Amino acid sequence: MPRFKHYVGIDYSGANQPGRALPGIKVLESGRGNRPVPQLNLDRHREPRNWSRSALAAWLVELLASDQRVIVGIDHAFSLPRDQAATIESWDGFLEWFRRSWPTDQCSVHVATNRLPPPDATDFRLTEKWSSSARSIFYRGRYGVYKSTFAGIPWLHQIRSQVPRAFFWPFDGRMPPAGRSVVAEVYPAIFNRRYRGDPGYRELDAHSRDAYSVCRWLEQTDGRDLLEAYMSPPLTEPEWQIAHFEGWILGIR
Repeated sequence: MPRFKHYVGIDYSGANQPGRALPGIKVLESGRGNRPVPQLNLDRHREPRNWSRSALAAWLVELLASDQRVIVGIDHAFSLPRDQAATIESWDGFLEWFRRSWPTDQCSVHVATNRLPPPDATDFRLTEKWSSSARSIFYRGRYGVYKSTFAGIPWLHQIRSQVPRAFFWPFDGRMPPAGRSVVAEVYPAIFNRRYRGDPGYRELDAHSRDAYSVCRWLEQTDGRDLLEAYMSPPLTEPEWQIAHFEGWILGIR
């Protein structure tokens, strides 16, 4: 039996300032059995505009605080490799430390990280080692997620603080209790080839295609009662302890 009634796929962007509307942030949503549709960011005059990171966070707080059973997939890493924060014991502690160190909810990624030495682009989390294509979050090339990760993590801290009932997988456990809404990390590249034949897919821009693929996969997988299998990758207990801190890409198993 499906766990959720609503599904949200988000293609994220770490460009510019946190309050700047960005064409690279796309949000698609669907109900059970429905095709994903764009979720519009409406200004005070009810005119659609691009999402900013701050507006998206506010929308997610409202959504996750509601009584809807929703699962949200966001396209950026939720943590760093374990060796980057070896003295921190929990993910909540990591979120607080990260926001103090790189307050990208207040400024651009460039301003917050311009004094950092270049990180090692071969420093992988365990979930990236299990994938054939996921890059290190420190990779700064065209298809890297460095900016979006550093821009997005402080907003996770804010959402978690404001909506304590939201379940962040796998940090809060391996399986969400019934009735809880879920936020998870996703990687659209492992989904999007299968949806190229969907009506209207090719008319979407690249960012919307990624959000569409995530949303469609979440809805289909839940509808087939397979989400539990993807939320339970065959990890050893020591590997699970790593995943509870580093996170995991939903869809890799």
